[in-house]
Formats: sequence, C-alpha cells, structure tokens
Amino acid sequence: MDLSVRLVDQRGRSATVAITGELDVSGSALAKGFLMSLIGEGCLHLLVDMTDLRFCDVGSARALGDVHARLRGENGNLIVVSNPRVGRMLTLVWPGGPPTYPKVLMLDVPEPNLQRTVAGAVLPGRRHHPLVRGLTRPRPASRRPAPPPPEAPLPAQPPAAPSAPSPPVPSPLLAVARDTVSERRAVLERSRRLREQAARQLMVMRQQAELTCNVLTEVHERLAALHETLRARPRPCAAPALSRDGEDHHSQAEKFRRHAASSAGPRVGAAPAAGAAPHVTGGPEAP
Repeated sequence: MDLSVRLVDQRGRSATVAITGELDVSGSALAKGFLMSLIGEGCLHLLVDMTDLRFCDVGSARALGDVHARLRGENGNLIVVSNPRVGRMLTLVWPGGPPTYPKVLMLDVPEPNLQRTVAGAVLPGRRHHPLVRGLTRPRPASRRPAPPPPEAPLPAQPPAAPSAPSPPVPSPLLAVARDTVSERRAVLERSRRLREQAARQLMVMRQQAELTCNVLTEVHERLAALHETLRARPRPCAAPALSRDGEDHHSQAEKFRRHAASSAGPRVGAAPAAGAAPHVTGGPEAP
C-alpha cells in the first residue's frame, strides 16, 4: 500500500495533514482514523494537503465527508487542497460544496504520475564506445557523409534588459489561515459579550434580592413595634394570645438584614473586579 499520512503543523485547534501516494479502500480507514484522532485531541479546523496524491477512490472521498460531518457538528470545518485530477473527482462526489461537504481548493501543480516518472527514470547508457565500434567494424570512406560547411559567426547580441520582477502570488493556504483566525476572533468576541450579559443579569438579581430583604426587614420591625404597643395595653381575659411576639419579629428582621448584606454586590454598570468569582446566595426564608 503506497500511502503516507503525516501531520505537517498543529497550532491550537488548527492542524495541517499531508496525504501522499494512493488513497483507496485499503487506506481510507487509516486516513479517517488519523483525522478522527486529531479531532479527539481538540483540533476543529483541519487542512488536508492532497496535492501529491496520485489516486483517490469514491469510498475514500466519502470517508473524508464523514470527518467533515463530525467537525461540522462541533462547529469546525475540513478544507481539502488537491491537484486538478483528484479535485475534479472530489467535486463530483461532493456536488453541494460547503457547508454540507468539505471545501475543495485545486492548485495548478504538475501531475504526480508524470513528475515522479521523469524524476525516477534512468536513461540507459551506450553498449560500446564509438571508437571501439569504429575499429571493429570499419566503414568505407565513400559512405561517410561529408562534413557540413562552416557556418558564419553570428553577430553579437546586445544584452537583454532585466525584466521586472513578477508580483508575488498569494498562497491559498495563507488565505485559509486568515479565514480561520477571523472565525476564532468572532467566537471569542461573542463569548465576551455573553459573559458581560450574564454578569449584568446577576447584578440585577442581587439588587432585587437586597431590596426584597430590606422591605421584609422593615415589615418585621414594624410588627415588633406593634407587638410592644399591644403588650403595654390591658388585655381582656377572653382575648386570644398572639402567635408571635416582638422578640420573634426582631430576630426575623435581623435575619433578613443579614440576607440583604450578603446579597449586596456591585451595582449595574460597574465593571466586576479582575478574577472575581460570581457570588450567589440563597433566597431569604419565608417569614
């Protein structure tokens, strides 16, 4: 099996994987398992470099589609960079394109088969030296072709003017990296706004709890004063005794006063202190 799957770069939740050779039914499970292991480690943005891949079948393309579906469920994505031959096959298997299927970027690179054949070819050498062959098999002078007449020397050409340097071509890998950084910044900004909204709601709830405890404290203080007034008056023998007395209301008022002090927090609009944990208290007891 001529297949190579290797990790090129990994930074945070982004990783670049290079797949070379031939990706068929015998190697699709290996490539899929390697990418799934990166997802298990927390990588949600994968870039698969398939520019040096010579062959990819339909089953392997569907396996890459399963990896993209897993990433999409976790708010991630899969981008495939390939040569034109493999890229055309992937676009036929993934007709819808993103976000349902992975995004395919086709680079104009030489075909892997032609490049490797030329690079790995060994030209055969001559079997005999020309002089040896001339000695062993002499040729008649009449059959030898006449030497060509000497050519006139060409006039000297002026040196060519240096051409202007061509502008640098932007790499698609850099564009993909910029898109990933922009998406990460948007997610962080949304998280910051949600934290600020939760902090404001928490402060409003604290103020409401403090106000409720203060009102209940004042009610129990008035009830305690009313009990003291009724105790000072003469009571008829048939009058029933009250279920609570002034001391009981004083203790309830002190309890709600403590609840109000524990519920007090920063006011709405005030920035919370750096590193301060949110303080949540229980609700006041019913009188």
